[in-house]
Amino acid sequence: MNTVVKHEMLYQLISELSAEATEQAIDYVEYLAAREAKENIDDMAYIEAVKDEESIPLEDALQGLGL
Repeated sequence: MNTVVKHEMLYQLISELSAEATEQAIDYVEYLAAREAKENIDDMAYIEAVKDEESIPLEDALQGLGL
């Protein structure tokens, strides 16, 4: 299913909601967006904190796991 079709289906679904349900849906979408933004910030902070730590080659790690 392409993006245009998904958008049309979503628009149809939302247009059938009551005003209260629409507000709740918007609030939930905003919550999800804020949560994702926080997770991205946390991920970047973690990457920054460990970027200078010593690491091992992927091949060695896989071999150590028996893969």
